[in-house]
Amino acid sequence: MVNANSFEDRLNRIMKACGASSDAQLAKILEIKSPSVAAAKRRQQIPSGWIEKIAKSYGVCSDWLFFGEGPMKRGEAGNHLQEQVQEAVADASLSASGELEELRQECRELRQDNRELVKENRELMKDKLELTKENGDLRVKLAEIKARAAPDQGMHNEAHRKAI
Repeated sequence: MVNANSFEDRLNRIMKACGASSDAQLAKILEIKSPSVAAAKRRQQIPSGWIEKIAKSYGVCSDWLFFGEGPMKRGEAGNHLQEQVQEAVADASLSASGELEELRQECRELRQDNRELVKENRELMKDKLELTKENGDLRVKLAEIKARAAPDQGMHNEAHRKAI
């Protein structure tokens, strides 16, 4: 795993920010003696004053100098945030449009299912009406059969009583 916060990485960012290509140039820019740069290298520690001076003199973000995070220049910080916000909005928009299309498709399918159920319901209602009419017709026939059978029933019952 690469550590972007190592001494070498920080020193490289400082040199890049101020345009120094040697320890002597860096010492001149920081207005210090060359042995001070060599001493910092031996200790593997960058004095915080260096970061502050480079940040102020060159308009560099201290977070970038310390951690290698964010934009290098302070003026770019707003642009960087704006780009991040635009990317987030674009991602959210794509996600929302995908979800919206899924919901639209589901709605179309539900409407089709509803149409099919309405059609099936109408057929069942027609069948019910036909069965109701048929049931009424059968009741009339049953009543007629009972009416015809009633006189015979009465005679059969009378003959049966006489026999007893």
